[in-house]
Amino acid sequence: MRIQDLLKRSNLIKLSKTYESKEFLFIDFINHFFDRYDESKKARFVLTLLNREKMGSTYIGKQMALAHMISSEIEKSQIYICFLKEPFLEWDDEENFVKIVIVYCLRNNVDEFETIKKFSKRLAYETIKNEISSVEYDNLYDYFINKN
Repeated sequence: MRIQDLLKRSNLIKLSKTYESKEFLFIDFINHFFDRYDESKKARFVLTLLNREKMGSTYIGKQMALAHMISSEIEKSQIYICFLKEPFLEWDDEENFVKIVIVYCLRNNVDEFETIKKFSKRLAYETIKNEISSVEYDNLYDYFINKN
């Protein structure tokens, strides 16, 4: 499986609002990308993302966070990228600012996990995070695809 199987150009969104909480950010994210799902499923997805955040910060540095959820209710595993117009204030207890939120929405599939693991390892390098934080929104998809 390739990263292009999980990350499509249509999986990127530029959010123009200023968010007061992760909950509102996740609600907009879920409503945008999971619009075909009923309201109760969307609410469960938001709650799953928020509960994962309570377990520990998903901040990975350079104004980026890596939110994620695993759910058998998702039709297909995907990687989504939210580019925020204004950095989100105080993503975690360390008061880190976030401008890019990468969201893994996963089913239980070993092949997909291996691809995600490879993608995640690349995000761990400071040089990669430096590059990503300087990439303009319009070039973000090509950057991710060409680097993996």
